[in-house]
Amino acid sequence: MGFENRSNIPSKYTLPENLTTLSKASKLKVLHELSAKVVDNFVFKSNMVDQVSSVISEQEKRNVLDRQALTPDGRFPCRFPGCTSSFKQNGKARRNHELPHNPPVQVIVVSLMVSPTKPSSPSRPDEMKSKDDVFDYNCALLTDCYLFFNFLDAIKEGDGDRIIRQYKYFMLYCKADGTRSTKYALECLYQLFLVYALLTPRDSERFVWNRSVNNHGKKGCNIPLDESKTTEHSNNFEKKTWMN
Repeated sequence: MGFENRSNIPSKYTLPENLTTLSKASKLKVLHELSAKVVDNFVFKSNMVDQVSSVISEQEKRNVLDRQALTPDGRFPCRFPGCTSSFKQNGKARRNHELPHNPPVQVIVVSLMVSPTKPSSPSRPDEMKSKDDVFDYNCALLTDCYLFFNFLDAIKEGDGDRIIRQYKYFMLYCKADGTRSTKYALECLYQLFLVYALLTPRDSERFVWNRSVNNHGKKGCNIPLDESKTTEHSNNFEKKTWMN
């Protein structure tokens, strides 16, 4: 935005002259325009497609390595000739075990292409030096936060369609997280099965739009239905019942 300090005026974006007298909706529109510029620059970067392709290529490479010859009980054997050790995962424990062997174990490096027509080229030294891990971390943090905040906002607005769309994204995130989030990925997948396949059109409509409740009648004040059903929101009612 071109801010030099916290109290400065942005030099790369022209604010309305009558900003202080604008209505709340107009101020919110200006804020959304500013936020969109931040998101476009730091969340949806131009090289995101290339990054996704490289991630897919690394995953394919890992899958090839994981499909190596296994022992009869499905474990990864030590690749040193004559060694009878085996490991449950093709990970650090296996590599650490293989290091002391003499001669060292030679691991075949699998070379894959990102696409059939364009092979992936290694990064140049100057590109590797210019990589900013802190910047990349904060960009990833912004992406994850916007995804989660969008989910919370969909609940507050009672937007059933947007909630289901967010579950599609969460399913991919949980799947990428591996075994730690498998059950969450399956739960997201099961909800999509209910909406698009298992339920009748009437029940599917209810399932999508009956996920939150508004106890105040104000806009943007919905809460999850299961949260409304918990005893924490009925303490006053239950206390009166016991007293009577």
